[in-house]
Amino acid sequence: MDKYKITVISETDREMVKKQLQNIRISPEYFWGLLAKNIFQIVRIEELDNRVAAILKQEMLAAGGEAAVSREVANFRRGKSAVLLSGTLKTYKIVLEKLRKQPFGLRDLAHQLSYHLRIDLTGTQVYELKCGRYNLTLSPQKPLLMGILNVTPDSFSDGGKYLTQREAVNHAHYLAANGADIIDIGGESTRPGARKISEKEEIRRIIPVVEKLNSQIKIPISVDTYKPKVAEVAIKAGACLINDVTGLRYENGAMATLAARYDLPVIIMHMKGNPRMMQLNPYYQDTVGEIKRFFESRIKLAISRGVNEKKIILDPGIGFGKTLQHNLEIFNRLSEFLSFGRPILVGPSRKSFIAAIVGNIPPQKREGGTIASCLWSVLNGASILRVHDVALVRQALLVFKSISTERR
Repeated sequence: MDKYKITVISETDREMVKKQLQNIRISPEYFWGLLAKNIFQIVRIEELDNRVAAILKQEMLAAGGEAAVSREVANFRRGKSAVLLSGTLKTYKIVLEKLRKQPFGLRDLAHQLSYHLRIDLTGTQVYELKCGRYNLTLSPQKPLLMGILNVTPDSFSDGGKYLTQREAVNHAHYLAANGADIIDIGGESTRPGARKISEKEEIRRIIPVVEKLNSQIKIPISVDTYKPKVAEVAIKAGACLINDVTGLRYENGAMATLAARYDLPVIIMHMKGNPRMMQLNPYYQDTVGEIKRFFESRIKLAISRGVNEKKIILDPGIGFGKTLQHNLEIFNRLSEFLSFGRPILVGPSRKSFIAAIVGNIPPQKREGGTIASCLWSVLNGASILRVHDVALVRQALLVFKSISTERR
């Protein structure tokens, strides 16, 4: 459910302006800038906190727009009131860029305004992430590829293929050579219905692989586990990123304390229930709203345990306790998670929602659906893509990027 009630009162006819500019044969490099200057919009926001309204008015005036506010705002009185904004598309974009970096709910307001005004903010998100000895730059403009390495006998797609150290290490080298920016190593399957294994067994599976790769590859190693003891052994062996599918819920958030102790980034993923039960009739009243509230509570816990907020990555958990419709809603509203100001990771690779759309095909034949999901995710703000087929996704991203850049 949207936090603010926003109404676009009037707007210049965009298609008419586009057509007129095209008729004049404007140079491509100037077209979009002129379009933004020629589209004028009036927007009303209801029940806005007066303190927020004051900040909004200040930013609108500074960017060349206008904001009509009540006397209560001008007199710095507490309470809520309506605000009437007016300005060009360019003005709004300048303001929204500033709002998304500010507190007091302004990030949520920026997102909602961008949706109503059809202003794309996704390409402007850039994050710097210190990951062990590596410095990563994350952005939807240049998303990172996280290559999946399952050292398991029962993963849904590639279980049993990389059980030995040699097989796993060779596949990691293959992923890195084909464009992986991160290798994510997991020793326990989290497919629907998967059985839980002991910490000892999980450590036995993954640590020899982490140790070997740490001395051989020059990209970060992530450990895909929700168990703090397993994560700590992996960190000592060379892992520098924690991927927690339980969103720091296991053992009362002990993983957050561990991440803080080693000053490492942590991926907080949303999952409804646990792998054994998550797909038994999952239900949400408000899918995205509930996931956002989950992230709010998990981020709060992580920070309270000492985790640097700039080292938090969010994953809405495609396929983890979600039906096809839940997954589709997450994809369609993915950009809403940008309001947290943290990088978004999406892991759609070979998942069953693809088969639910195109027909009952095995995981290894879901590359097309994976690629489509990845491109959509990047277009809507994802900065990290967790995939099996690194080479294919990288190729798709390169072509997609070239086409979209030329269009601008």
